[in-house]
Amino acid sequence: MRRRDALHCLWAVPWATWLSACSRRDTGEDLVDASAILEVTPTGFLVVVTSARTSLVTIEIEVDGAVIRSLQLALEPGSNVGVADIDELVPDTSYTVVIDGSRTHAVRTAPADGSTRPVRLAVSADYDPSPDFANGVIDAVIASEPELYISIGDFPYTDNGPVAVSVEDYRRRHLDTRAAAPVRALHEAMGVRAIYDDHEVRNNWDAAFPAAEPERYAAAIQVWDEFFPVRSVEPDVRYRRWRWGANVECFLLDCRRFRSANAAPDDGSKTMLGAQQLAWFLAAIASSTATFKLIFSSVPLAYGTGNDSWPSFARERQR
Repeated sequence: MRRRDALHCLWAVPWATWLSACSRRDTGEDLVDASAILEVTPTGFLVVVTSARTSLVTIEIEVDGAVIRSLQLALEPGSNVGVADIDELVPDTSYTVVIDGSRTHAVRTAPADGSTRPVRLAVSADYDPSPDFANGVIDAVIASEPELYISIGDFPYTDNGPVAVSVEDYRRRHLDTRAAAPVRALHEAMGVRAIYDDHEVRNNWDAAFPAAEPERYAAAIQVWDEFFPVRSVEPDVRYRRWRWGANVECFLLDCRRFRSANAAPDDGSKTMLGAQQLAWFLAAIASSTATFKLIFSSVPLAYGTGNDSWPSFARERQR
């Protein structure tokens, strides 16, 4: 937790130095394209591509070196991001996704709900591409060969170094992080599911922030949805559940969007999840038939700094 605090005051110069060495969408320099495979299910996944080189990319889906599907994806003007929804695939099958004939991603569809084979998932958070924080964590994740990677927040950091405020600022920070070599390697090795925490928007934000800085909040959430789209039956809902075979069900919580003010008294009305999400979560847990129910919270359950953690919402945590 100390590292988060230090980022806001210590690393502006290293960040500025590192960013100046990165390619830029607004300078015409050699900008590295970025892509990821998201929201993997037994029968499909989303392919998210961003590029400043072209407005149309070719996507090929391969199995054992044979192309089984080919399509062209038009990128959205302005964001330069496109999303292809790939469906009607076979559960528990390894696919290769080839983008424009060169960029490749490995992805395995989820096991069928009745599959009892052992599974391996990876989870982490807090990725900052600055060389000051270089380490072997992502290499270790890739080497362990998980079938799915779950990111539970601060991926990317947008509020340290040059602080993101506008839509273009947030897009640049997402792209700079996704174009970093370790993140590219991670995204090329497996499918991803993700939720934001605070630094994708602003440090320690709570329910007061959207009203206090509506334009900045709207920009941050718009860009998050561009780079991390989800399949959702309701607008502005990103919490979700999914099975990974018979033995595992995952519950990915949104611990930011619906919470009360951090400084509010911890009475019966203070909430981390909001009434709608809490009701969904309690019902979802009760209805799950999985042996292992994995609950992903971006906010620490039993420790933290100040009031930006579950101990400040102890009544709801106990429930």
